[in-house]
Amino acid sequence: MDLEKLKKSISMIAVGFVFTLVNINLKFGDTTVNVMPDFIGWLLYFLAFDGLGEYGKGKEYMKWAALPIMMMNIVQYAYTFINPEAELTILNTVTNLCEVAYLFLLLGIVEMIAEDIGSGQTERIHTVRYLIVAAELFILLFTIFMKKVGISEAVVVMTVAIVLFIVMILTMIALLKLRKEVKAL
Repeated sequence: MDLEKLKKSISMIAVGFVFTLVNINLKFGDTTVNVMPDFIGWLLYFLAFDGLGEYGKGKEYMKWAALPIMMMNIVQYAYTFINPEAELTILNTVTNLCEVAYLFLLLGIVEMIAEDIGSGQTERIHTVRYLIVAAELFILLFTIFMKKVGISEAVVVMTVAIVLFIVMILTMIALLKLRKEVKAL
């Protein structure tokens, strides 16, 4: 196993999580621009996969599954410039469900790496793996039902921001500590 490639892959996955879990939106007139587009995270997941070595064996489909998810994110990103008022509810829902499944599987691989090297991060990665699924599904359901319940958009945005920030911080801590442990091997 090439530990240098593995360390680099874990770093790419960690940075990918920042791009996929954090949105920093700037408003320019009628257009809102996400300066941390999700598709960059998906490109990083794609690029990271080759460095996972034996852990990626038999799971090559995951490397290639990152590309259509990345393309869906590019379409969503571009469409915000073409028609900022557009409702992409179905595309957003499908994309989010694909993302949740992929991140769950990807963190499963990272959890195996942590377990095999005897990392102290194994349990945290396991917890974060399920927490991401729960947080993403909560956010998805919250956004779908907010209009029906009459919750203001500001409450939704703030709730989503807080939930994703906490999940992202926990994920980053676990991945960066794991990277450090791999480096020490």
